[in-house]
Amino acid sequence: MEVPTSPKYDLMKPVVTVRGFFNPWGVAVDDDIGFIYVTDWSIPIISIFSETGEFLNTFTNLIMREAWGIAIRRDKLYVTDTSVDALFYFQFDAGLHLVGTFGNGRGSADNQFDYPNGITVNIRP
Repeated sequence: MEVPTSPKYDLMKPVVTVRGFFNPWGVAVDDDIGFIYVTDWSIPIISIFSETGEFLNTFTNLIMREAWGIAIRRDKLYVTDTSVDALFYFQFDAGLHLVGTFGNGRGSADNQFDYPNGITVNIRP
């Protein structure tokens, strides 16, 4: 099967090359193109695979330390990080880039998380 192409993927540049996982945790599927995204919390990367399981690319940024939960909604990728107790959200447009974060340290007050390790999003508008 031919690997699908997408403006989302074409604009992404590999940051690191890792074959195999250390501690995979979260999985999300991009319904538009069938790509599978897998987080690995021990090495803060997101691995990207085709719908047939072929390794395509990896993605990371300088802020993530322990990427756990992952979800996709339209043109955004959401990742929870238990080390910095935050939610990161990235935009698929001119490449996959960080749009913002939510979370202000560990705790139970407003805008705080306590080891966020999962996320789900509603695909409806």
